[in-house]
Amino acid sequence: MKLYHATYASYLSSILERGLGALTPHKNWSQSVRGVVYLSSNPDCAIDMAESSEMVPDVIYNSGIILLSIDCSGLYLVPDRNIQDAPADIYYEFHGIIPPDRLTVCKETKYNKRNVKND
Repeated sequence: MKLYHATYASYLSSILERGLGALTPHKNWSQSVRGVVYLSSNPDCAIDMAESSEMVPDVIYNSGIILLSIDCSGLYLVPDRNIQDAPADIYYEFHGIIPPDRLTVCKETKYNKRNVKND
């Protein structure tokens, strides 16, 4: 099973060295739990979560968003307890560290909603 996780370019080298979830310098959302990696079956949903994060410092956010594809075969996944109104097969939680050999960088983008101005 392939799932997706969006993160920030500032974290990519650490993630590729130590794994996804190994270091969490801050929470992205007030309801995020340390030690839990949040995943989605839909790449656009994963990117949307990174774009709309509540608690990421601007310097990290503005480094760009990276979409990772994760080989989740054999991993124990549970439905994301923070998402109440979505189908059960879109958002997941993994408790622990996802090793670097399960990760593939799919997409890098400098687009972010914090820099969009509505004139």
